[in-house]
Amino acid sequence: MTTKFYKPKKGFLQAGNVAFITIVTSTPIFLPGATNDLIRKDLDIKANEIAFVFSLYWLGSIIGAYISKRTNNHFFIQQKLNFSLLVTSLALGIIYVYPQIGLWIGAFVGGLVYGYSQPYTNTLIVQKCDHRIHGFAFGLKQASIPLATLFCSITVPLLAIPFGWRNIFAIISILLLIYSLIMIKYSFSDKTVQPPVKYKTKKSLPLNPHLLLLAFCGAFGAMIGNSLGAFLISSLSSNGISLAHASVIAAIAAMASVIVRIMAGIITDKSEVSPQKLLAGMFVFGMLGTSLLATSSWIGQILGALLAYGAGWGWAGLLHYVTGKSYPGYEGQATSVSQMGVSIGAALGPLLFGWIFTFFGSSVAWFTMTVAGALALLSVILVYKLEPREHSPQVKNIELGKIQ
Repeated sequence: MTTKFYKPKKGFLQAGNVAFITIVTSTPIFLPGATNDLIRKDLDIKANEIAFVFSLYWLGSIIGAYISKRTNNHFFIQQKLNFSLLVTSLALGIIYVYPQIGLWIGAFVGGLVYGYSQPYTNTLIVQKCDHRIHGFAFGLKQASIPLATLFCSITVPLLAIPFGWRNIFAIISILLLIYSLIMIKYSFSDKTVQPPVKYKTKKSLPLNPHLLLLAFCGAFGAMIGNSLGAFLISSLSSNGISLAHASVIAAIAAMASVIVRIMAGIITDKSEVSPQKLLAGMFVFGMLGTSLLATSSWIGQILGALLAYGAGWGWAGLLHYVTGKSYPGYEGQATSVSQMGVSIGAALGPLLFGWIFTFFGSSVAWFTMTVAGALALLSVILVYKLEPREHSPQVKNIELGKIQ
């Protein structure tokens, strides 16, 4: 008699690996964000100079994503990601050793690594995770962004205040250096690792209207999300909510974003709901959130923060899922384009919001983000009407085999 055991779906550990990589490669920007006040006091710099650090990170991310798109994928993806962790540890170390210059150099290098690694982590999900949990894996990966902000925020009272902000960078840099060197050694010595799937075509994926619209969607969406990350607490406090209460609201909103990103992935896996329609719905609720943030009501502010953070910044996993699924065999190249769009919006959004916030107030600034949400929604609607295979014949003709 043969006993049948339940075979669990493959890929949960790999999804966790991708989430960990995403959190770590985000620290060169979220650590400076969390320790903003301490850095400015110590280095005697202004708030707009810290904003420039954010822009450098996302500028580096754009370049990194472009380099990733141009790189041949016939190498071990995990090895590339392990080297990305190594460079991230060096970027954090530069900030610790010489913060007057390292703060900007470290942010740029960290962004370069982040943008470079993102398409590879997307490809890793597609190749190593069971197709039945792809939505969950992408949701978990993108939930790593608000989780990274929470992690970096927690280090402030635990380490930065009692021991100094620079020591946070030193501790994480040393731990990450040790981990990355161990993983690099293991990836080269492990003979059981199989190379990634090789396809019969080596042609690059050309840009087409469908892919560009996905990039536009990411750009406008990232303008909203990163403006929330940079200015939500300041906006709430400027409207009469205490700094302590504003911080609590922002923390709860960040957790809402984590839950929404993961749940959106699970819904995509378990139901017949179109991910494009789900993506459009998130932007609709995100627009409602930013509209409420533009009001003077404290109830509207709280509800707006939850909706804007949860839905208006909860779309990232779905966007990359839709992009990768639209271009089988070209997931890395396709998501590098959507990542470049996200990086451009992430760089421009806080700068635009900060300028409007300074000269016209938070209400006008949040109304501007509502317009950005409408443009993102329009992009999703147009994406839904276009079929990518019509624009990319070589994707249609590629012989893939099975990718699980």
